[in-house]
Amino acid sequence: ANTADQLPVYLAGFSLGANVMLKALGELGPNALTRYNIQGATAYCAPLNCEECYEFLHKPGINKEIYAKKLLKTMKKKAQVQLELFCDNDPTTSWFDFPGTQEASTIMEFENAFICTMYGYDDFIDYYRKTGAIYYMQDIMVPTLVLNAKDDPFMNPNYWPTDIVRETKAPIKMIRTEHGGHCGHMFHKSTTTTTTTEVGGSDGEEQRPLWTQNAYAPKQLARFIQHVMQNTSS
Repeated sequence: ANTADQLPVYLAGFSLGANVMLKALGELGPNALTRYNIQGATAYCAPLNCEECYEFLHKPGINKEIYAKKLLKTMKKKAQVQLELFCDNDPTTSWFDFPGTQEASTIMEFENAFICTMYGYDDFIDYYRKTGAIYYMQDIMVPTLVLNAKDDPFMNPNYWPTDIVRETKAPIKMIRTEHGGHCGHMFHKSTTTTTTTEVGGSDGEEQRPLWTQNAYAPKQLARFIQHVMQNTSS
């Protein structure tokens, strides 16, 4: 189809979905614009390099004991749902290693039993290296914003590959805040001045914290897309 006849497309991805989106944009290269009329994209809390994330998440400490265990627990439940929906609740299915998913003590073991068995990857490292956005971002051809937080418990704070932008000239803007956690830029704290009346009748002003609905991440993502739209139409 002629892209001139299509409405412009703007993409937004979150967490692992952001990784998938970035990978797809890299694979599409110039076709993202010429074939699908994708004008821009925003990625929020994208893992970028799942191998790095796995190693960081499983280091001894709070991440391993809380986040990794919690994530693994939810993944096991999803495997159970898949078994019920697509495998007639048969634990001996050849589609994936269901017993292995339930016996897994690490995300690595779960990935080997579920994703790798299902899609034919050699192991979880092979899976991470073939699907990690970091290996495709240099081929992205449309304006893209990547917004992450340094204190995201799923990601190594020492890993932030801005060299991709410098070395390849890919139209990617990378922003990383000091705080925000994983998809946690839901509110931002500001202060508001309120008039108070003290005991005795004297009036004064007080600075009070106000949790506003102007969430940081949506504002930044929308601002970037708006900027792309304005520059595209001009």
